[in-house]
Parts: sequence; C-alpha cells; structure tokens
Amino acid sequence: MFNNTLYFSADDGMSGIELWKSDGTALGTVQVKDINLSGDSFPSGFTVFNNELYFSADGGTGFELWKTNGTPGNAVLVKDINPKGDSGFTVFNNELYFSADDGGTGFELWKTNGTPGNAVLVKDINPKGDSGFTVFNNELYFSADDGGTGFELWKTNGTPGNAVLVKDINPTGDSSPSGFTVFNNALYFSADGVAGAELWKSDVAGTVQVGTVSLVSGLTVFNNALYFSASDGVAGVELWKTDVAGSPVRVKGINNTTLGAPNALTVLNNALLFSADDGMTGRELWRTDGTVGGTMQVKDICPGPCDGVPVLVILP
Repeated sequence: MFNNTLYFSADDGMSGIELWKSDGTALGTVQVKDINLSGDSFPSGFTVFNNELYFSADGGTGFELWKTNGTPGNAVLVKDINPKGDSGFTVFNNELYFSADDGGTGFELWKTNGTPGNAVLVKDINPKGDSGFTVFNNELYFSADDGGTGFELWKTNGTPGNAVLVKDINPTGDSSPSGFTVFNNALYFSADGVAGAELWKSDVAGTVQVGTVSLVSGLTVFNNALYFSASDGVAGVELWKTDVAGSPVRVKGINNTTLGAPNALTVLNNALLFSADDGMTGRELWRTDGTVGGTMQVKDICPGPCDGVPVLVILP
C-alpha cells in the first residue's frame, strides 16, 4: 500500500506485465506506466521510502531499481547497477538498503538515498549474496557468505565498508540464518547449527540457541509470545511458542508428522491463523489463542481428507 492505494503487477493483454495501481474501484484501477515497451517489466518488491514507492523492474536492460510517485506515467530508473536484479528492499537510517549485482562484485549489500543515479556498495562481502535484511538495535542484520565461513549472521551500521560477522553458527558449513523476527528486545531466527533450522536469538548478551527444537519456520509475534512451526525430534512438526520467559513449548499436537506442519502463520482479529493437516481432514484453516483448547480448525473447506488450503497459501 502507498498513499491508500494498492500497487501491483498486472497484464492487460497488450502491454505485458507492468506496474498498476487500484483504489478498489474499477475506475481507480489503472496502469501507472508501461516500463518495458518491448516486453514484461515484472515489477516486484514494492517498498515505500521518502514518500515514493521503490521496486525492482526490467525496463529492457535487466532488473534494476525503480521508483514512482504514483502519478500516471511516472516511474523512473534510480540507477542501472546490473541487469541481474535488486532485492530485499529495507529502509534503515533514512536510506534504502537492498541486494544487487553490479556485474563485478556479485550480489552484495547496496544502499541509496533515492536521488537518481545514487546507489552505493556498502561492502563487498562475497559474490554469493546477502538476504533477510532486518533492522534491530539501530543496525541492519542479514545473512551473507564471505567465502570462508559460509552463509552466516552479519550486521552493518550502514557506513561504507562496515559489515561484520556476528557469529559463525555452523563452523563446518552454512547456518543459513533466516526468518529474522524482533521479539522481546532480541532478534530471533532459524539457523542450522547442528540439527538443522534450530531456533536462535541475538541480543546485547550474544547469539545463542534457544531450546532444542529444529525445523523451525514461520516465526510470528502474537499476544506477547513468539509462535513458530518446529519439531522436538519426537512428535513431528507442530505449533510451538516461546514467551518472554524464554523456553519453547508446544502449543498443541495437531498431527505429529512433518506433513501436518503448521504453515503461513498470520495474525488476524486477535487470533493467530495458519494452515495445518490433522491427518484426517487434510490441510485446512486453523486458529489459536495460544492455548490447547483454543487451537482448533476454523473450517473443513474441502470435506474429507482433501486439502482445502494449499500448503504454501499466504493468508490475508
């Protein structure tokens, strides 16, 4: 959303997949600009910054950083870094950070103040990339590979040349931290230390593993607790939570198999919604208030063992 208007990519059958906007009415649903006159521009990654909407699009030279003020016909290239793309747009300290490839350093951490032509490399860590940009304690955290430690947890204060390894969680390979979520004055995430996708947190005291669960995903804050999908190695992948006290606890055993794993955790109307498969009715829509009794199926949309809600659905 930008200025009470929804921006999206769409194809009108003539100009290809381009930038559109809608105020929810037929008359208010219009194309903003045909960015790529010879094909599809595939705009994506919409992020509001300094009263403009930034995004990645292919104007004919490859995917680059673009912006628009929303008026019809307005969409301008911020900088032609490299046709391979830009991603992970995150606002930090009045600048927009993202991953991009200039054709020489590989995918790295970049930033811009938004003026045309302005985009600078923060630090050349390694050509393999950076991802998961998340602001925490006035620094920007992300996953990156310096070519020696594998994909690990990094952070930067944003000054050129500044990016430091927070911790080499997996000394023998990639820990691949992901799902960064700020909760209770700490940055929580999943990382592969030993058992695969364990629950970790980083704060002023250091970076440590939380509990012994694995296969952690879907970190979501709800009602002063952090919810996620995980396995204790015994009961399969189920719905778990950790409150401000710390240790992870299982909310409810819905299926006790990996196939039943809660997915797409989303807060809506004072409840946490998610999809799950109880082994009898297929994957359906569920909800929880954080208690065993308050964790229940909302509706068996496809009666019987069929799936009413796809595994990868993103709930509204």
